[in-house]
Amino acid sequence: MSKSRIENRQGPVSSVQSEFNKALVLHQLGQLAEAERAYRAILKSYHRHFDAAHLLGLILLQSGQAEAAERQLGRALSFVPKETNNPNVAEAYNNRGLALMKLRRVEEALASFDRGIVVKPDHIDVLANRGAALQELGRADEALATLDAVIAMQPRLAAVHNNRGKALSDLRRFEEALATFDRAIALQPDYPEAFQNRGLTQLLLGEFAQGWEGSEHRWRTPDFQNSGQLALWVKRGDLQNKRVLVVAEQGVGDEIMFASVIPDLVRDAKSVTLECDPRLSGLFARSFPGVGIIDRKLPAVWKASDFDLLLPAGSLGRLYRNAREDFPVRKSYLIPNPEITAKWKARLSNLGGDLKIGISWKGGTEKTRRQARSIPLELWQPLFAIKGVSFISLQYGTVKDEIAAANRLLSRPITCFEPREIDDFDQLAGLVSSLDLIITVQTTLVHLSGAIGQACRVLVPSTPEWRYGLKDNHMAWYSSVRLYRQAKPAEWGETIDRVAADLKSLSEGSDAR
Repeated sequence: MSKSRIENRQGPVSSVQSEFNKALVLHQLGQLAEAERAYRAILKSYHRHFDAAHLLGLILLQSGQAEAAERQLGRALSFVPKETNNPNVAEAYNNRGLALMKLRRVEEALASFDRGIVVKPDHIDVLANRGAALQELGRADEALATLDAVIAMQPRLAAVHNNRGKALSDLRRFEEALATFDRAIALQPDYPEAFQNRGLTQLLLGEFAQGWEGSEHRWRTPDFQNSGQLALWVKRGDLQNKRVLVVAEQGVGDEIMFASVIPDLVRDAKSVTLECDPRLSGLFARSFPGVGIIDRKLPAVWKASDFDLLLPAGSLGRLYRNAREDFPVRKSYLIPNPEITAKWKARLSNLGGDLKIGISWKGGTEKTRRQARSIPLELWQPLFAIKGVSFISLQYGTVKDEIAAANRLLSRPITCFEPREIDDFDQLAGLVSSLDLIITVQTTLVHLSGAIGQACRVLVPSTPEWRYGLKDNHMAWYSSVRLYRQAKPAEWGETIDRVAADLKSLSEGSDAR
């Protein structure tokens, strides 16, 4: 839930109160620029005027200036005595929490919501937003309890039901989750987030046709760009004799995954052009001869008039992958550069060890459940203890300090290359294809490995991202990827032991594939 209220204040009218009342009226009328000037004028003379400072922060938040809003709201709250029961203070903590949520500082946002509840324990907005923050932090049990408390007080808030559905899905209570998303939609029929979240849950359950339908609503949510001229809800028949541009969306891993459908699209359309992250252009151009490749840039470098249809990449699943049997069984669909691969093999030959295994241990962002997906390197010790294996870091970003700390305990250190050496996916694909095996958490490396046919072992949390499904030990998207599922949330030991046992068998010469 993400709304804020402006409450009327009562009290004796003084000069400053009169000026504040005028500013408040402007604010309530939606004249934000005028109200902002009025609040700032008050604060020039009355530096510690809490209401003016708070509502100035709210205007900054409403104007999309989250960082400035967070600073201003923190300043306003510094004027407040530690012991207070002023409900407007609870509102200020709520608004500061919302600003922090927009900045992806979710732990700090939760702390702000908690302070607001101390001031006013039954504040609906603060409680609802606290539940949303807990859900994003992966604390689904606590989120559910908080959201249920809100619903008991106010049962018709669609946003609360939507967040409750996400918490139930994280807890693997999928039937309840779907029913809760349905309730949110019943309360607010034009609610794209609820449609999208219901669709993602259905995709996780393997209900592809229904899930893709819900996923199409993503273009109406704040997290996605305006659909503009994109061709949404098209049918396969609409593609015949059309010049189609596939527009890049979501993350690089999604671009790789949905590129698996490009050969299907080529068979139906008159011509296909694929927009992609510039780091993928070389790999895609080699793998899809006859398909035009355009680097994704802002603003876009293509002209809509050059095409008959602008198709979002994420909509390819709805057109071609509506049941498990629609996924082709094939070794690979992307082709690494053989010269780059040869160079990496030469570099790796100096490492020693019978097996050379690439690893990645961190995946996602705060919003995409990084905490649930990632596994600290110290928990990988059962793997590192296996003899005859050299480990190579494929972790995205700068992780030298983490690797140095791990290497102090290892007889054979983890190899780490400079990030600039493997930022381009042609280079990364060459390195990945030069290795014997990839072991990773849920991250883009899974998609790259599966797309080039490299053997890959994925450590999957108990409630995974939708594309990993719930039951099988293989992904529908990739034949070379094997899944090792976590038995209990936050407990990785047993999962890592299973991977280690298979890796030990492989290192001793048996085939663990």
